[in-house]
Amino acid sequence: MKTANFRYLWIGQTIANAGDIFYAVGLIALLYEATGSAFYLAAVPFAITASKFSSGLAAPLLLDRWKLDGVLVFSQAAKTLFLLLLALGITSGHSGNLLFMFLCIIIISILDGWSAPAKNAMLPGLVPSDDLVKANSFTASMDQSVQLGGWAAGGVLAALIGSMSLIWMSAGLYAFSTILLKRIKLQPIPIESSLKEEEIWSRLKEGWIRIWKSPSLRAIHFILLLETAAGAVWIAAILYVYVKDQLQMGEEWWGYINASFFAGLIAGGLLGVRYASWIDRNSRKVLITGAFGVSAAAFTFGITAVPWLALAASAFFGMMEQLKNVCLQTAVQRFTPAALLSKVYSAQSSMLALTFGLGSLAVGAAAERLPIYLVFMLSSGILLLSAGYTILRKNRLSS
Repeated sequence: MKTANFRYLWIGQTIANAGDIFYAVGLIALLYEATGSAFYLAAVPFAITASKFSSGLAAPLLLDRWKLDGVLVFSQAAKTLFLLLLALGITSGHSGNLLFMFLCIIIISILDGWSAPAKNAMLPGLVPSDDLVKANSFTASMDQSVQLGGWAAGGVLAALIGSMSLIWMSAGLYAFSTILLKRIKLQPIPIESSLKEEEIWSRLKEGWIRIWKSPSLRAIHFILLLETAAGAVWIAAILYVYVKDQLQMGEEWWGYINASFFAGLIAGGLLGVRYASWIDRNSRKVLITGAFGVSAAAFTFGITAVPWLALAASAFFGMMEQLKNVCLQTAVQRFTPAALLSKVYSAQSSMLALTFGLGSLAVGAAAERLPIYLVFMLSSGILLLSAGYTILRKNRLSS
């Protein structure tokens, strides 16, 4: 974990993640100024999710042709270019052209969808196998720390320097991130010559087929699908209703619950770094404990009307979720051959993006018809099913 390559990766990605958040804050503010429409604001996350799903499907073709570090640098450099085009377009008076704005959003999101599987697949080539738990925990902690502080910082900066200046700042962060990522020197991963003769459709299916044919990867991704669907209850719209209807508190508690959730994620990541060796040796126990822990946390969160208990349950959920997810992702990296890892992550990215999108729609529909506590009970039930499946397949979940 102390190698220069790993430092360039996590610092470059942390800067890029901060740029992503500042860009989103600035764009949402500008879009609202241009349209005054909540519909267009809601269309932004939908466009981003749909674009990442599509790019995840096509990513194997790109990852077949380029080295992983090359894909990461290209993606970040192209994001910089298109964000500059967006900023120049808005500055020159095209902010009213919604088609232009959404086209830039879609292209940036597609590029972002390529960088995620490349980054995850690079880790085993940058750190020793024994350090994978620590490396995954550390990068997850950094990602969640940026998420926790980035939105608040973005809002403050937008008020101080203006939304347009925030867009320009994001482009600068993207460019700096590109420079750092360009310094990564990754050993090329050998690809079997037979892959070069396969048809395009075969290459696109390769990651999906690997997941289906490997009992361990199939079990891991079934758990991820269940938990992604159940996790849709934590979207902002559902939490807002929960705070208003069940806790009967002011809007500031919506922010407190979000902050406690991300604080739990960060705590889980830090625990993963601190106790990486123990977690690695006892990954099955951590997975089972985490699986039952998130179910219990969702249940407690759903039935309580006590604000401080809701905060504690939210934080505990985040911590258990992080520890469990670190174990699952480490298992994916160890169970997958290096030449196929980026394709497995591409399939995973598309699979989870689609599941989360459909889950969000289902949760939203359920919240329209059911008391909000029943929505969380449903989520807890799905997580309990996942915990039972984790026990049933525990021998397949660790290497």
